[in-house]
Amino acid sequence: MRMPSRYFASFILPAMLTGCTANQYATPRTIPRGQVSHTVALEGLLDFRFNGEPGDLHPRYQLRVGLADRVDLGVMAGPYFGADVKWNFVRTKYVDVAVTPGVYYSLFPSFSDGFDAPTHAVRFAAPISLGLNPTKAVTLFLHGNAAVNWNLKSYDEHCYPPDCERSSWFVAPEVGLGVQIRVTPNIALTPEVTIVGKTPHTAMAGLHGGLALTFGAQPSYDEFNEKPPD
Repeated sequence: MRMPSRYFASFILPAMLTGCTANQYATPRTIPRGQVSHTVALEGLLDFRFNGEPGDLHPRYQLRVGLADRVDLGVMAGPYFGADVKWNFVRTKYVDVAVTPGVYYSLFPSFSDGFDAPTHAVRFAAPISLGLNPTKAVTLFLHGNAAVNWNLKSYDEHCYPPDCERSSWFVAPEVGLGVQIRVTPNIALTPEVTIVGKTPHTAMAGLHGGLALTFGAQPSYDEFNEKPPD
């Protein structure tokens, strides 16, 4: 059954363009080698840049596995499916820096033709993350990213430029700010907000936010347990 184009324009397009942003819901510090963490988040658009209507709320799930002392692997499921690798190349008691290159893919129906004319969306990103650790239980972090997006879709007789292009590339600059509060050694809460730069498919910059719950392995901040020398 063919669904109304207004439905896709109001809900699917915002999810497609912003469902996988610089939001990481994780500090730059990696989880310990051989350990696993699970993150569930609810996120969505906080602005009105699509025809005066807000975007939808959507869930996200992330799995992270520690591969080495400063490297872990992430797998994500949500509007996009993807994987990334985080390298925590600067690690001190109060400051961490990491880079997280990854690739993400999703398949969306077209506005007018429903599931008969899908759009393939691929995203390449390598956000740089800066983390500040004021205490053992709290980390403030900032992500900066310029994601490369590629869309491939069937021709749509009802579309308007630039959406009529069968294949299109564009770069979406993003800056994310978040705070992780480690409630217990195995549970953390992470609210995060990302500013998404203007793209050929949007009239203005947007705001994308979410709240995540992480359980299982957490990054280790044992430096805070060390006693100062006498």
